[in-house]
Amino acid sequence: MSAKPVNQKRRLIKNSLYSVLSWIFPIMLALVVTPMIVRGLGNELYGLYAVIIGFIGYSFTFGIGKTAAKYVSEYRASGEYQKISEVISATFLLSLVTGCGGALIAAAIANYIVSNILLIPSQLHDTAVVAVYLACVTIVTLMISQVFQFVLQGLHRFDKYVMLTNFAGFLLNIGSVLLVLSGYGVVALVGWNLVVTFLVGCLFFLSARELLPEFRFTFRIGGEIRSSVWKYAVSIIAYQVFGNLLLLFERGWIVRRFGVGNVTFYVVPMTLGVYLHAFVGSLVLVLFPVLNELLERREKQVQVYQKASKIILTIVTFALVTSILLGRTFLGLWMTGEFAIASYIVLVIHVSTFSILALGTVAWQVTETFRRAWLNALLTFVWLATSVPLMIILSNTWQIGGVAAGRLIGVFMYLPFIAYVERRFLGGIFWRFWGHTLLRMPLACALAALIEWICLGGIGPNWLGLVVSGIAGLAIYTAVLYFTGFVTEDERDVFRELLRAEPRAETRV
Repeated sequence: MSAKPVNQKRRLIKNSLYSVLSWIFPIMLALVVTPMIVRGLGNELYGLYAVIIGFIGYSFTFGIGKTAAKYVSEYRASGEYQKISEVISATFLLSLVTGCGGALIAAAIANYIVSNILLIPSQLHDTAVVAVYLACVTIVTLMISQVFQFVLQGLHRFDKYVMLTNFAGFLLNIGSVLLVLSGYGVVALVGWNLVVTFLVGCLFFLSARELLPEFRFTFRIGGEIRSSVWKYAVSIIAYQVFGNLLLLFERGWIVRRFGVGNVTFYVVPMTLGVYLHAFVGSLVLVLFPVLNELLERREKQVQVYQKASKIILTIVTFALVTSILLGRTFLGLWMTGEFAIASYIVLVIHVSTFSILALGTVAWQVTETFRRAWLNALLTFVWLATSVPLMIILSNTWQIGGVAAGRLIGVFMYLPFIAYVERRFLGGIFWRFWGHTLLRMPLACALAALIEWICLGGIGPNWLGLVVSGIAGLAIYTAVLYFTGFVTEDERDVFRELLRAEPRAETRV
């Protein structure tokens, strides 16, 4: 194997590890501090905080900055370095204009948002309005920061990205706990989000300038660049809008039907599902610049797609099995027994939802690589149109569990989407690949579930029993997959060569 392919694979694995680290540290902190914040604020105020944070994360932080990751990697691969400054400048300006416009509109109708969209109770109205004002400023800051975060990703500098992401997670979580313990409430917590976002955004900008010294901000942007950035960004905005509408409806419906306190029983287990999706996303994150660099090499793209899909399926399947077997015990130990009773079914449903979403992540990246992000927007609209009526209908019988089930049923639309993407962009549906992969999963899942059940029953529903059960289940699951041929000989050879290869200076792809 030549030096260049080995170096490319080494870079991909190294960046994947970096990206996973950007997930692990903040999530581990969040797992520790979330119960403290819930207890400090109480269910009702934490529900309000969760709604406001959801507004920040899903309102109009459209992720336009991802345009920079696509075109920085694509233009570097093609040697068109002169276009990089133009595309970053265009992305920055579009993010700034969109963010400021959305923030001004949201601030102007903050009372309406609080009363009629978020459906906050009257006794929390004033607090929520102030929090929305702070959230609007946070959103603008976040959108600008995202441009330079994605520049780092386009440059494959996930080491810098991880360092700054972990720093942000540390500041955010530790600061939030200190504020709650000092008696501060929701407004202070949202304000702290703004401070951390601004500070870390400045650091992302400085890092991007250091690593891309040829970048110069410019208003002289060619028509081709403007058109490419605009078309790509519009599709991103569209699917973000549809996803945001789903989330806002979901939170608002729960508040209207079941009270703001029940948002906590819904959002906390949903957060665990989001963590699973974020973990997978941290792995897939490194694929986006790689897929853009391989635009003219379909065979290599297919290899990357299949290996990534197999890894994701392996992770989410084990996560789902474990959430079913150990989820109730975990919620009881992590939060309270009462919380576990109210949220266990919701947890299983959310993990199922985000497992399917995670499995569709690679296909999602492929459509954006081929400048067909509008397909993702269409898919998200179908998800929205399917889930909203189901949430209304199913919640009448199963309450917040019915709302979660409506979201899950809608996300099944991702499965035919995966098949379409394979056929449309990668040369055909990979029936043999999926058959080889899926046929080896049931035995591994069954034996993992059995060993988890035995260990938990033998040791007891405590932290030791939980940890031992999880580790034993993972060990059996991995061993069965390995010895049943789930890991192909080709994949074993790749890892053997990577382990034997001497480190070399990385070259441009």
